[in-house]
Amino acid sequence: MTDPNVNETGTEARQGRTGRPVLIVLIAGLTLALLAWIGAEIWGGND
Repeated sequence: MTDPNVNETGTEARQGRTGRPVLIVLIAGLTLALLAWIGAEIWGGND
């Protein structure tokens, strides 16, 4: 049986990786949201 009281560091317990791929996805998502907002302002505000 394994020991139920396992001591792990914060790095070992972390579920996913951070770094460049996460930053690229974040920037791409924010850029697409900004483009959608600009498009809504241009075409939606002409009334």
